[in-house]
Amino acid sequence: MIGGLRFAATTRMVGMLILLSAVANIFGRSYQQLLPAFAQDVLHTDSAGLGFMTSMPGAGTLVAAFLLTAAGDRQRKGLWLLSSMAMFSVAVALFALTRAFGTALGLLFAAGATSFVFSTMTMTLVTLYVPGEMRGRIMSLMTVTAQGFAPLGSLFIGARSEEHTS
Repeated sequence: MIGGLRFAATTRMVGMLILLSAVANIFGRSYQQLLPAFAQDVLHTDSAGLGFMTSMPGAGTLVAAFLLTAAGDRQRKGLWLLSSMAMFSVAVALFALTRAFGTALGLLFAAGATSFVFSTMTMTLVTLYVPGEMRGRIMSLMTVTAQGFAPLGSLFIGARSEEHTS
């Protein structure tokens, strides 16, 4: 593990990929935990509406997976990564501001699609640029950012939302 951390710290590209993944997971993915409250308090929809809301990011992921597969090997993967991260951020920010149910569904679809493209490009770049003997260690660090940091972001977002409702 120490070798993986050292490699990530001394290899600029890998360090940036891990940092981007951490930021995206801490600040971006936590919106999903707030969907029930958003459905009830902002969009004034019922459990069926919440069901649509929670399924739209998954639908976006499926469509993005098919489109990426159909597109084949893309050049400029770094540009794809950064633009999908930017589009994900915009989709989530606009979702937070919308009061229209249909618009919210479209933005959640876009959030799922762009999040998938970002994650796929991140893992692709790690696979391409990390030597085989380090790949497992770096992939484990990436997994920590994806599965460990998202719940931390949820804790932060939940605390912040509680402050604004009190």
